[in-house]
Amino acid sequence: MNFKNLFLTHGGICITLAIPALLSCTNDPEPPPVRKLFGISPVTAKIGDTVYIDGTGLDCPTCTFTFNKVPPDNIVNVNDTRYAAVVPTVSNEAVSIVFFDNRVAVDSIAINLTGFIPLRTPFRDDPTEIQAIDADTFFVKGPFGIYLTEDGGYKWTRLSLSVGLSRMCFLTKQTGWVVNRVPEHLANGYTRLYNIIFFTSNGGQTFQPLDTIELLYDDYVTGINFTSLTDGYILSKFGRIYATNDNDEFKKVYEYPLSIYDEAEFRSLTAHGNTVMATGFEESFDYNRRILVIGKNKLFEHGLVNVSLGTVQLISDNEAYMIKGSRLHFSNDTGASWTKQSDHFIQDFYFTDKMTGISMSFDADLLKQMFHLTRDHGATWQPISRAPKIYMINSGAFYGNHGLIAGRDFSAPVAYVLWKYIKN
Repeated sequence: MNFKNLFLTHGGICITLAIPALLSCTNDPEPPPVRKLFGISPVTAKIGDTVYIDGTGLDCPTCTFTFNKVPPDNIVNVNDTRYAAVVPTVSNEAVSIVFFDNRVAVDSIAINLTGFIPLRTPFRDDPTEIQAIDADTFFVKGPFGIYLTEDGGYKWTRLSLSVGLSRMCFLTKQTGWVVNRVPEHLANGYTRLYNIIFFTSNGGQTFQPLDTIELLYDDYVTGINFTSLTDGYILSKFGRIYATNDNDEFKKVYEYPLSIYDEAEFRSLTAHGNTVMATGFEESFDYNRRILVIGKNKLFEHGLVNVSLGTVQLISDNEAYMIKGSRLHFSNDTGASWTKQSDHFIQDFYFTDKMTGISMSFDADLLKQMFHLTRDHGATWQPISRAPKIYMINSGAFYGNHGLIAGRDFSAPVAYVLWKYIKN
């Protein structure tokens, strides 16, 4: 502290006093700037969108932002009261944006993501089948076995049964069925395939065998669908349909009349109540047939059409969507007649209800899959923005506004990727 001397005379005695000198305010250190986040818009965004963060003290050479510990893809603009940046690729829909000054976190703000979000998974190979139970519960199957997530794809549990799996169907988180394909090599060089149907009532902790279906050497199960705890159907590649009404014995209820010289392939199976449908095709040297099988109360018939048939989905006992000639068609009379919904090109689809659905198709250059959304019964389709460059879709499942899609992205570090989709 600085002092000034003050001399006084009192009674002939010289007295010296020392008092502090007043310091100039211009020499005081300036207080640190206030760095604070006030708000963000929009509060819900997609990967690749620009978000705007409002606050104070945002523009400084030592200040940075991260999105779930990932720097932004691009800083659009920054000044003292607003920071604008592009949301980077992150692997969680809940995003914490942290504001740092000199590597010290000073504030944070949160947003939620919609659209497509790549997930981190423990899988060792391509997911080949996905089933949704609710918005958070999904089963995923592949050569690696079956995995379960109960938080929308962020944590996974591997189920007990994992060898020779062909198809699966889970009706609830606890109850489900899987088909295990077991080959037996015969002395004459042929192979007999036993398809063992297993059932779980404890969420896949244990499986018990129910029944065995014997198929030809190159036939195998391509679809399984249960409508209740006791009623279910199984479809084979060659067009055989097996049914159970007691969750015990499976009986063949339909077989497509296939010549031994022809080749057939049935892929899509759907069931609702007492109705079941399946689509397939038959090839020979001189014809190519497209087949629609319809079963009502265990009575089956098939019809032939001259255009390609794809996925079929029942949304009630008598209402169904189907791809016919690469266009979406709708039937309200259990497949007796079909009406084209629009000229929108479509390769696969899934409807969450009668009005709302998602379609998948290739772009004009056949380089990546395109995703479209309809909210009007398939009459019009709007492209889903910020969709990833998926070059091939392996499988997918949706429940309400949420879904999981497994596909291949050859520009990614691994060829296959599992995306979470959240509809906005």
